[in-house]
Amino acid sequence: MQRKIIFLFIYFFFNVNVYAETSGDQFCLSYPIYKKVLNNGLIVLVRPLTSASKVSVHMFYHVGSKDEKSHERGKAHMLEHMVFKGTANLSEVDIPLLERKLAAYTNAATSHDFTTYCFDLPRCYWHHAIAILADCMTNCTFKPDLINSELKVVIQELKMYKDRYERSLFESLISTIFEDHPYHYPLIGYKQDLWNMSSASLHAFYKKHYVPNNATLVVVGDVDPEEVFSLAEKSFGHIPKDDTYAKENFYFNKDIAAKTVTIYRDVQRSMVQLAFVVPGIKEKQDFTLDAIDTALAGGKSSRLHKRLVDDLRLVTSINSFVVRLFDHSLFYICFESFSVNDIDRVIDIVQHEISLIAQDGLKENELQKVRRNIFKNHSDILESYSSQANTIGKYFLATNDEYYAFKFLSTSLEDMNKKIKKLVQNNLRPSLMHKGFLFPLLANEKDNWIALQQNSDREDTQFLNMRVRESQLESGQFIHKVHAQDPTPCLSPKAEVFSLKNGIKVFSHKRRELPKVHIVLELKADGSYYDPDDKQGLYSMMSALLLEGTTRYSVQELADLFEEHAISLRIVPGSIVMDILSEELEFALELLNHMITQPIFKKREIEKVRKQILVHLEREIDNPGTITNDYITQEIYAGHPFSKKGLGDKRSIKGIKRRDILNFYRSVMSPDGVKIAIVGDFDDNVKDLLERTMGGWKGKKVTKFDFPEIHPCEKKEITHYLNRDQVCLSYAGLSIKRTHPDFDKLALFDLVFAHGMSSKLFELREKTGIFYGI
Repeated sequence: MQRKIIFLFIYFFFNVNVYAETSGDQFCLSYPIYKKVLNNGLIVLVRPLTSASKVSVHMFYHVGSKDEKSHERGKAHMLEHMVFKGTANLSEVDIPLLERKLAAYTNAATSHDFTTYCFDLPRCYWHHAIAILADCMTNCTFKPDLINSELKVVIQELKMYKDRYERSLFESLISTIFEDHPYHYPLIGYKQDLWNMSSASLHAFYKKHYVPNNATLVVVGDVDPEEVFSLAEKSFGHIPKDDTYAKENFYFNKDIAAKTVTIYRDVQRSMVQLAFVVPGIKEKQDFTLDAIDTALAGGKSSRLHKRLVDDLRLVTSINSFVVRLFDHSLFYICFESFSVNDIDRVIDIVQHEISLIAQDGLKENELQKVRRNIFKNHSDILESYSSQANTIGKYFLATNDEYYAFKFLSTSLEDMNKKIKKLVQNNLRPSLMHKGFLFPLLANEKDNWIALQQNSDREDTQFLNMRVRESQLESGQFIHKVHAQDPTPCLSPKAEVFSLKNGIKVFSHKRRELPKVHIVLELKADGSYYDPDDKQGLYSMMSALLLEGTTRYSVQELADLFEEHAISLRIVPGSIVMDILSEELEFALELLNHMITQPIFKKREIEKVRKQILVHLEREIDNPGTITNDYITQEIYAGHPFSKKGLGDKRSIKGIKRRDILNFYRSVMSPDGVKIAIVGDFDDNVKDLLERTMGGWKGKKVTKFDFPEIHPCEKKEITHYLNRDQVCLSYAGLSIKRTHPDFDKLALFDLVFAHGMSSKLFELREKTGIFYGI
């Protein structure tokens, strides 16, 4: 199962008049969460929603890596891998086969604090997920032969994370900070723990923690709560509770101390991570942390981005985020400086900006900006049944409040500011700043690094040779008892189609569920193949510069407008995507029209973007997947416009002049051939609104790109050495045109052959464990 350990970022509504029509309280009343506790302690939470005929079912166990004893490291994660690999009623392939047969999606994840298993299914099949999860609570078999193959997968996962050096630094810093708390230990465990993993020890951990009074079932979607409760009682009610089960409280020695971790790897770019211990989810200060995050480094208008990226040009990028853990969370700030000589200066500036918030709090306009952006970001969760189920379950486990994730903050801006100041004063002091540094490997250390890797490989090979799977892949058994229904006709949204006076074609569709609007604008010049041969990367550079100031607004003023009005905007060659609150639609369209018709392309901003792209190109050299994809593209499309590099290369980027950008802008940025899709909560006068805001856009006719024929490529094997623990293998060849009558057949073949857990190639992983993902 391809799983990622993901830290979810939760956002909270605010109880203010401007959002009265879509308040969190109203949302909870309109779509309440129904709760029932079975006699055996299993908690069932149901949120019925009917905007789509599907259901998301999540089972949470309140056990994670922090609950492991010294001889159990890695068991929570290994258990997550093994639970779906067979019970008394399910073979190891039944769940993947069900995924394919029922058009479902299954996954699982482990965190420090909990483990979750999820099913996303069409409405007519959701009851199968309940039956499977009940079976998995008591009847898992953990066959030794299956453990042997899965251990190889987990070791590959360990290597995969080791190759992601930013994550290596992240985990090293967490381990150093929490030296006396179980968060100290890695989620996957250590190699020696994996080598000694046995069926008996895994089964003991399973029987201890996978009990109904340590579990919460969350169901979100097109269901009747009473039907869910009835089926949960029938499926789980007979499983006895463990009256002796109790959660352990863990001590953490809070100190006035700042710890430092430095690692060296074979990379082109340095990275710095700063971390502070902050209140965990249990203390219900998530909104305060979100506010600090947004104001400090949460976007282009944030304090640190303005100071370090736009004004002083000391870093290529800077961002912050909260690692949300139940007991103690972490507030992270990450940046890449242009020069290692500037790192200390950057850290001093970060500390200074934090001290200003500790002293004065946030300005009123910052507080308003934070409020609006958190409101909009929260609504993203509401667009996905699966995200809601995961959010409800996670925060219920931590707070015992099923509505916690949807409640407004009913407080004044003044009180909000007091909470922000207090948290910063208590938790973000310079004496509490932990630092992590990732530096390029010194030349005289490369041989030593290679020797360490080779020794690690020898150890793994020796171990894996001792844990060989002898049995063949099992055949399905439960799958034959499940009958797929004829697929329900897919009722695709029907768009209203109209054209503006300047020729822009519009596709609109109303959706009233949430106070949001999504807009996608597609240009006729729809890709980087429009770049001149000697100016590859020009389209990407021009697109980035559209966000860097106009004739009316400086780059900082433009960024402030985006944040103040909670406008998310992404511009890439050929496409512009906006995500906005409904009430901001007219302003957002006016601003978009101004941006694309009145860019200024200042030399200062051109140089900033040029440096950022050059740094990005250096970073790509460190990414095996990017390198592999580049080789494939160059070989298959040799001499064809599709072979052009979207970001260009160092030589082409350094050679781009301002006049090149201006001339290219005039040739491609035009309403000619433009299509706009607009979906969301808007009024009936949307055509008039678009005519007022976008109808005045004028431009020259855009030349339609004349694609030459793609010639078949010769068979070729390309090998590129990169100093990593894992090997990235890719196989590629030409496909067929989208208009070919066999295209849909080939797409179905792709799903069966190589897509997801139910694919034929994934069966190879299940049997051999020789790779993690495919």
